[in-house]
Order: sequence, then C-alpha cells, then structure tokens
Amino acid sequence: MTGPSYSSNHASLHYPPNDGSLNHPEVLEFNAKHNPDAPFFIFARDVEGNEFATITHREFRDGCHRVAHALRPGREGPEGQVFSIIANSDSILYQTYVMGMILAGFVPYPMSPRNSARAVVSMMTKVSSHHILATPDVASTLIRDVKRELEASSTSNYPIHVVNTPRLDLVYPQLVAKDASASVEDYPSAPHRPAPSDVMLYLHSSGSTGHPKSIPQTYQTSLDWARLPFAHDMPNYPTYLRIGAMSLPPFHTLGLSIQLYTPMFALRPVVHFRPSALDSTATLPVAPNAENLIEYIKKSKVNMIIVVPSFLEQWSNEPKQIEILKGLEFVVYSGGPLSIKCGDALAAQGVRIVPLYGGTEFGGVSCCVPNPRTDAREDWVWIRIPEIVKTRWVPQGDDTYELQILTSESFRPSVENIPDVRGYATSDVFEKHPTKEGLWRIVGRADDVIILSTGEKTVPVPMEGAILAQPAVAGVVLFGRERTQVGALVEPRQGYKVDVNDPAQIAKFRNLIWPAVEEANKDAPTFSRIFKEMVLVTSPDKPMLRAAKGTVNKKATIKLYQSEIDQLYDTVLASASAGTDVPLPESWTPDAVEPWLQTHITHINNDKKADPGVDFFAQGFDSLSATFLRNRIVGSLKHADDPELRERSEKISQNFIFAYPTVHQLARAVCAIVKGESGEAAIDVARHVEAMEAMIKKYSVGLPGAGAKAAPNGHVAMPKGASVVLLTGSTGALGSELLAGLLARDDVQTVYAFNRPGKGQSLLERQSAAFESRGLDSKILKSDKLVLIEGDAEQENLGLPDDIYEKIRSSVTHIIHNAWRVNFNLALSSFEPQVHGSRNLIDLARTAQSGQVPGRGSVRFMFASSIASAQNWSRDLHDAVSRVPEDLGPNVEWAVGNGYGEGKEVTQRILVQSGLPSTSFRIGQMSGGLPRGAWSTTEWFPIIVKSSVSMGMLPDAKGLTTWLPMDAAARAMLDVTFSANELPKILNLVHPRGTPWSKLIEPISEALARVNQGKKLPLVPFADWFAELERLSQAPNAGDEAEIQRVPALKLLDFMRGLARADIAMREAQDTDELEAVGFQPFATAKAQEVSETMRTLEPLTARDALRWVEYWDSVGMFASA
Repeated sequence: MTGPSYSSNHASLHYPPNDGSLNHPEVLEFNAKHNPDAPFFIFARDVEGNEFATITHREFRDGCHRVAHALRPGREGPEGQVFSIIANSDSILYQTYVMGMILAGFVPYPMSPRNSARAVVSMMTKVSSHHILATPDVASTLIRDVKRELEASSTSNYPIHVVNTPRLDLVYPQLVAKDASASVEDYPSAPHRPAPSDVMLYLHSSGSTGHPKSIPQTYQTSLDWARLPFAHDMPNYPTYLRIGAMSLPPFHTLGLSIQLYTPMFALRPVVHFRPSALDSTATLPVAPNAENLIEYIKKSKVNMIIVVPSFLEQWSNEPKQIEILKGLEFVVYSGGPLSIKCGDALAAQGVRIVPLYGGTEFGGVSCCVPNPRTDAREDWVWIRIPEIVKTRWVPQGDDTYELQILTSESFRPSVENIPDVRGYATSDVFEKHPTKEGLWRIVGRADDVIILSTGEKTVPVPMEGAILAQPAVAGVVLFGRERTQVGALVEPRQGYKVDVNDPAQIAKFRNLIWPAVEEANKDAPTFSRIFKEMVLVTSPDKPMLRAAKGTVNKKATIKLYQSEIDQLYDTVLASASAGTDVPLPESWTPDAVEPWLQTHITHINNDKKADPGVDFFAQGFDSLSATFLRNRIVGSLKHADDPELRERSEKISQNFIFAYPTVHQLARAVCAIVKGESGEAAIDVARHVEAMEAMIKKYSVGLPGAGAKAAPNGHVAMPKGASVVLLTGSTGALGSELLAGLLARDDVQTVYAFNRPGKGQSLLERQSAAFESRGLDSKILKSDKLVLIEGDAEQENLGLPDDIYEKIRSSVTHIIHNAWRVNFNLALSSFEPQVHGSRNLIDLARTAQSGQVPGRGSVRFMFASSIASAQNWSRDLHDAVSRVPEDLGPNVEWAVGNGYGEGKEVTQRILVQSGLPSTSFRIGQMSGGLPRGAWSTTEWFPIIVKSSVSMGMLPDAKGLTTWLPMDAAARAMLDVTFSANELPKILNLVHPRGTPWSKLIEPISEALARVNQGKKLPLVPFADWFAELERLSQAPNAGDEAEIQRVPALKLLDFMRGLARADIAMREAQDTDELEAVGFQPFATAKAQEVSETMRTLEPLTARDALRWVEYWDSVGMFASA
C-alpha cells in the first residue's frame, strides 16, 4: 500500500492577509492565483485507501464557481437571499456548496439533517429563508415533513423552493472524467463589495434548551474567526500539518471552521473520507466510527486529527490504536468533555492531547496548536485563550469564574448578551490552574437548574423558598444533579439544632418541617418531589457556607456535604441500611408483621398508615414509594441477627410491592419468604382467578348478562356525517392516531375527546403536543367536529357537568374506550378504578338516547384491550399452528399474570355481559408508524436498542416479530368501528404478516452507525447479549443512576432473562420459523383480516420502518447518554 504524497513545498506558500483587507470570496481568488497547486482537500480515490488524490486551491475555487453557476445562473434575482442547506453530502462537496453560495451572493445556512421538521421551520422562518439545498434522501423525508409543518402552522402561505445538490461530476468533473484541465467560466462578480457587517452565513446552536438558535456570522466575525488559533497558529507549527477532520459533521460550527476556514487561511490540507458520490449520488457519506476512523488515520498519513471525545474513549483501551495516536503530532478534541481517567491514561502513554473550547456564538477561541517545547503533555485538560480575544472572568464566589468574551477591535463575538458592556456571557464556569498563569479548566455551568439523570430539570428557588418559610429552618439547598431524585439539605435554626447521629432527633426535625416540604412539593412537578427520606439535616459543627451578605453559597455548601449526600443516595436507593430504625416483629405471623409494615409505611407516607385492605397505588403510592418500602423491608432483613433472615432478604424481587399491593397481601408474602416458602416462585392461579371473577361480578350488577339476547351487532348505515363518537384517552399515542383518523372521516359529525384533567397545560395544548410529537397534522385540531372535554370516568356522570353529560348521552353513537393506566408491575386491585370507569362508560352507552332512535341500533362500544389479557395462554412450542384464538377463553385463567392484563380481561367480560354491540381489541406490541416512526423510548425494545449501543452489540433472535405500526392499529380499529359487518366480540390486532427479527435488527445496526457516529454493532445470539447484560448487572456500579441511564435494560433484567431463555428454546426446537421471537405468543388474525381492510392489506415491516424508528429515537435524544 502506498499512502498519499504531500510534496507541497510549504515554505513557498503565499499566505492570504487576515487583517480584513480580503473577505472570504477574495481569499478564495487569492489562493487560486498565488497557491494554485497547494492541496486543499485530500481523500482516498479507491475504496481500500491505497491511492489518494487531492483537490487543489485552484480546483476548489473552480468547484465553487460551478456551484454558483448551478444555483444562481447569471446572478439573476436579488442579492442576500438565505439558502438553507439540509443535506447528507460528502464534506468535500458540502464545503464547496457553502463557499459557492457565498460566491453567488446567497447567505448559506448549514443545518443538521437530524433537526426535527418543526425546528427547521422555526429556523427558516426566523431568517426568512425560502430556499433549501437538499440531497434526495432528505428531500423525501425531512423536507416533506417541513412542508407539512408549514401547512399546519400560521405560516401556511410561506413558500419554499427545494433544489437538489449539484452532482460531483458537475462540481469536480476531473474526479469523474479524470480531466485535469476541466475549465470553468468565472462567475459574475457581485454588484458591490459586501460590508463587514453584512451576514455571510448562518450557523445554528445545538438546540439543547429548545429549538436551535440561528446565529448570524457576518463577514467581519468570519474574518475574526480566521485569526483564531485553529487557523492562525497552524502555519507556525514546526511540522507541516495534514489535518484529519473526516469525522466532523460539515454543517457544525467545528466542521465548518476546520474543513473550510483552516485550509483557506492556514493553507494546510484537510483529509476527508473517500466521497461516496464517486460511486453513486444515492450513496450516503461514510459514517465515522472508531474502527474506520483509526484505520483511515493510519492509511492517509495525517499527522494531526480533531475528533469528539467519544472516539478517544474507545481508542484508549486498545494498545495498537494508542500507538497510532502516539505517532501523530497532536490530537485535538472538542464538542464535549473527555474523562480525566481517559485523558490521563492517553497522556501518560505519550499521546499529546489538546482541547478546543468554543461555541457557535463566538467560535473556537482556545489555543489548540501546542508548543512542543513549552506545553506540558499532562496539562491536556487546561485551555489558554489568546490575547486577541478580550475576556472578562466573573468570580462566582467559590474560586470559579464565568467566562465572558468582550467585543473589541481585534475580535467580536457573533452574539452580545451582557447588559453593562458589549460582549457575550458564555455561562461556562472555569477554575484557574493552581500554578500556571493563563491556564483554565471548565468545571460547569453558571445556571442554577438541577438537571436530573433523566434529563428532567428542577428549578430549586421556589421550592427552597417554601421550605425556608418554616421558622425552624435557617437555610436550605436542593441537590440531585445527575441523580434520579431531588433531595434537600436543611440547616436548623438556633434552638432547633439536632444531633445528626441520633436517628430519633433527625426524624423529629423532619416531622417538624414536613408541612413546609409538602407545600414545596405541591406545585412542583412529580419528578421534583422531595421524599421525607431525602431530607438531609446539617450538622451544628458544619454550618452552611455563606457569602458576606448572608446568602447561602450553594455550590460550596453542596461540595462541603458531598460525602453525606452520596451516602444518603447509597442508603436510600441501594438499601444499605434502610429500615433498620424499626425493630423487627416479635413473630413472623401476618398479625405481627402488619403493624411492622405500617411503621415503615408511615416513614414514607407523610406519617400516615395505609388502609390495610386497599391497594397502595389507590392511596397515593407511586413507583418511588414502592421502591422505598421494598428497600426498608430488605434493609431490615439484611441487618437481622439471624443469618437465615439475611439470606431470605435476597429472595425479595424488585416488583415485590407491585405484586402484593395491600398491607394484608404484603404481610402474608413477607411471612412466606421468611419461612422459606415459595412466596414468589409461582403465581397462585386460584387466587388470581378468584380476584378477577369477584371484580367481574361486582361490576356486572344490573347488566343483562352474557346469555341475554344482545342488541343487534350489525352496523346500521348512518346518514352522512351523523356519527357522534366519544373517544377516551385521546392525548396518548394510540389515542392521537384514533383522533386524527376520526376527524378525517366524512361520516363523523362530532368527536368528544375525553381525557383526565392535566396540570399546567390546557387539554388543547396537551393534544397539540401529542400530535406534534408523532408528526400528525395538528391543523386538524381546529376542526369544528372536535369537542375537547376533561373529566373522570370513575365519577358519576364521568365527572362532567350535567348539561354536557346529557348532550353526549343524547347524541353519541359510538364509544371508543382507549384510556387505561399503563404499568405492568401493578396487581389487579390497582386497576379497579379503570374497571369502574369502564362500567360507567358502558352505562352511558346503554342509556344513550341515540340508541333508542328507530333505525339506528344500539351504541357501539369499542374497547382497546391488550394481548396481555391472554398472557397465561399456553401452547406447545413445536406446534406451529397453535395460536391464541379470536374469542374469549373458557374462563379467566387465560389472563392470569400481571394486573394490567387481568384488568383488561375483566373489562372485556363485563362488556360481553352488557348486551351492547361491541368489540374488544387484543392489541399486540405496537411499533412506530408513519409519519415519524415515533416509538416511546421507555418500551422494552427501544430499551434494548439503547442499551445495545452502550454494550457494543445487538441481540439477534430466531422467529418472527408481529409488531403492528401504531397508525395501522388505529386504522384497523376504525375499520371495525364503522364496519357494516356483525362485530366479533374479540379481535386480535397483531401484524398478520410477521417479519423475521433478524430482518429488522440488521437495518437497525446499519442505521445506528449513521445517526450515532458509532461503529456498526455486531449481531450476537440473544443469550450472548443477555450474558453481557448480566455481567454488567454484577459490576459495582450496576445500581448507579448514570449506569442505568446508559444501560436501561439493567432495570428489566428478569424480563430480558425470559427473552433470552425463550430464544434458546427456539434455537433448540425445530420448525419454529412461523413462531414469535423471544417467546411471545402467536395470535390468530383471520377474523380481524375479514373485518378490517387495513389488516387484510398491511405490508410486512421492512428496513425502512427500522430506519424511521432509529431516526425518531435519535431525534428525541435517546442515544445522548448511551
């Protein structure tokens, strides 16, 4: 293999002036004249990387002129139009497009193709951009959605013109035809020279706090950037630098700076991947990953690279790759922090690492070209800002400083936001190097918001103020950054001081201030709520640190109490000693255990006992409450003197409280475990059957019964527009799809969209947000057909005013009951409110006046049930024709299992007893459908995908997936709702044409390589994947919130174990090609296909569906912490 030749004599280069005398188009011409043969871009000509080619400054200039001709022939039309670029193009072409647009008098706006359509519309309209340069893949997806978004918004008359990106053979014909003498006609000059204050291009921020912000870059600020170290210092480096920037996105500020400005002003070539356009215009650019990037670095003989930190993290564990990095002059990282452990390890092994600090608002301002004689390798984490950039370091009161970049004659930030002087406050906080003047290290942000590990944000000031109102409190600081739960550090006033080593005094003080904490919780979002066990009391000999004016220095105080805070999380969340403050019961009988449990419950339930026969979750418990109670039980047993009790504590599963959700049930279960009985090994089928039958009996009182003569089940033809539909749960995912479908139908006159009251947002706002998140047309919500109502189905008259209830009762013709609590951990008793609400809706249908109108028939009742209502149905694995039939089982035993499915089964059977024409839809696993592929990131399969990115492998499985796209599920339900056929009592809604698991997991691996900037994940058998997950679960940090955020499948270990075991059985069995993958039951769909055209004609899932899912998950940040 022969690498590229870099024979340019850089001693003879003529550098363009950077004093402002030449702007960027003029520098383009300067270099073409004075440095025509100097390399601008370098890339591999062949796929193997054995032969390299260059694009010279003259060729780059000619390419820019060709782009200008293509986009604006003859310089026709007005100057200064903003031209958005949304393209998956090779970087070489992309930067040529940017410079060609500037040459043509346009204002280019490079945009990430990963932005949402809504974000693109926001950015375009704010800068009055009506033109988009797009590659075909983007034009067929994102641009289509942009047009829909514009049509649905107040800017529906906003015209946009989409132009395809010029082909490689047009821009650089010599690369295709090997015609080195390809000529070009000079593009017409601008009618006047742009003023320094004119906008040359726009760049956008990352959008981490909302839609990305459009940042104008003027000709002046762009020239200022050319004087920054990344361009200015490169020619001064003793070795001629060949810059590896092939991994940088060309639309990003960093990518534009390195790939375009550096070769223009520093005259150092930038090395890129081989352009995919050499093969086909439809081929996407090479997606950088750790493997192909390090290999290309070696082959291309670059001697300096710039990468994001994640690549260094991956390379740091590979000796061969470290050797390659050691051979480089230096390695620049930017775009995020590099872990101290990784950086120190690389530096210690001889790799010279340099950080580049910057932002879209001010450019890459730190020195990133090291001085080999003076810069110590171990100072890799520290930055230096050159004198050209005027700075102001604002003290934060704890030896840290916020960086502010001031406007000066030598350098101007693109955005100014400081009230007392011109300049930009970065909100980035730094600390000084202890001994070396001028070195700074970033340590955080100046804002006060607590960002939880879930990504949710808690604003502490109002909550702290509520707690401070308690007379016994002298100071309070909330904490919880990068944790899942907020806590409060509270300082007692004089006269209320406590001994922090005395649990009784701590408990007394917590009880004293608890009403104030509850007041703080009252208006806080659920994720910000403070639990009593998360109140940490300060020690009298370690008071909170305060500024001179008496205010608490929060950061310093949290730092002072960091070890206590860490210990608190360990105690509460890891059950190290939770519950040990309550003595064990004298005997292990239900009568003795119940009071013991009640004592624990009071500690986490505002000192209130629970009603022993009522479900915890009907009394205000939530998942965190259940976690705390389980931890207390486990902690008590774990610290018992009896070794057998300590051993028994390990038998209590994570869903223990969910499985036994009343004091009575929990006491019996604890006793069984303590006595060594199989308290959780097998489900008590008889007990579950008894509970379901009792609930069916309770809520069937007054109904005619299954044996009574039912109302006609056929659908009597309605006059056009005469159907009136009551839809429950319209703000959910499936509910939104159903609502959109109903509003689009000509035979629907009115849709009552019924939902529970929300907090903080109106129902219209919630419904609009639900539509937008799924890519549905929110403009349809303005329809006169739609009536949004809030109520509570559990209450009399659905919690509605009498006049509204009567209006619905007098007109409704169809009820689609879709609302239901989703929690697979809860027992049946937790779903009794949903069953009660269903009965109230049945009563509405049975008494509806429209059902008494001659010729109309009874109100039709459609119930969104679940395949979980047949979760206990069994089959012989070797019997490939055995499927769950589309009818009720002979008894409720089919449904035994979690309370979710049991509650659905109960409701199905009550509905059958009602005598109404009805269908219950056993809905299977729904996948993301059109238009966006929206699939909730909290479901089991997205959790597998996210975890796989962190684990470095994806699980393959034998068998089929019958996942039903959500839009198809909604269409199928509406097919049945308005069908003229007699309604089956039960229909199974799963995909009638399954797709092999491998046919979906393979394209997911391909898509992840593109959107996540990672390597293509290998496919391994599910059992091997689970073995790696189980290994991670045994690591010391397995319970850390950061690790669970990175590998969320750790939370579903038992579930994943079941999938792995099922796949092993599938692989060992014969003739399983028609069976469901990973142990899911097969369901018959013949009846559903007979009634629903959607089900009859539905195409199998394909790689295109998989790509949509990954793009959606990426757009909502699912891979951010992977």
